[in-house]
Amino acid sequence: MSLSAPHDAVKALESYLGFWMDHDVAEAYEFQPINRTLLENKPRLTAKTPAGKVSANVNNQVAQTPVNVNLNALVPENLRHFDPEIALNQARHLASTATNLDELYANLSKFEALPLRYEGGKNLVKGRGNPNARLLIIGDAPDAEEDESGLAFGGKSGKMLDQMLSQAGVSDHFYALPAVFWRPAGNRPLTDSDAALMSPFLHSFISIIKPDAVWLMGPAAVKVVLDVTDGIQKLRGKDLSFKPLIGDHSPVLRASFHPSLLVKQPMAKAFVWRDLLEMSQRLA
Repeated sequence: MSLSAPHDAVKALESYLGFWMDHDVAEAYEFQPINRTLLENKPRLTAKTPAGKVSANVNNQVAQTPVNVNLNALVPENLRHFDPEIALNQARHLASTATNLDELYANLSKFEALPLRYEGGKNLVKGRGNPNARLLIIGDAPDAEEDESGLAFGGKSGKMLDQMLSQAGVSDHFYALPAVFWRPAGNRPLTDSDAALMSPFLHSFISIIKPDAVWLMGPAAVKVVLDVTDGIQKLRGKDLSFKPLIGDHSPVLRASFHPSLLVKQPMAKAFVWRDLLEMSQRLA
């Protein structure tokens, strides 16, 4: 055997392992499955990519859903044969049998007939604040920061909301929830199925916490709680009709813009501040 043979074998092995690393094959051995539809999980351009040959993964933006795609058909392979009516009955049962927040979160964890929870979200995203709150705030679907922390209203929008609540004097009297409790893949819009299967749980939160008022921040909250798709601009400043699915507690309901909109459009802060002042006056 020539002296160059071991050297050639090492070179071949390095090339082979380099191929695996360049294609993120090593990540197949993680403990949890990796959802490649999420922005933070998309492979980055490696230093070995030849000049002029741009990888298809360089653009790490999740593709927008085509207009003609039926979002309600997005069902994972392991639930392709599930019955929506059976799933909805199970959701109503789990939501209605909980008598406190700990039981309700435990029942949420047990609810497996939900396509949304198999899209790569890392955590069940819980609410935060005072569990005996007079004001219940319901926001949007969790984003990457909320998915990572497991708590609703994170990041810049959450800090902005906290500042507004503090200035309005209600920082000790609120509890904040997401509209759904798992992050949709690629921050996609909620489907009718997402809203219907999560609605009993949000109604159960209202029944258990018994707030004096509920503030629906953003269209996702309105869709899940009230099953309507009217725009926030149309709903703002009005007492919204509410028929409890669980229990008989009927708080005041108001709608406003989500704090994430204020980060992008600061001029909308005045509208949300006005809505919060009106809400705080109702709680006085």
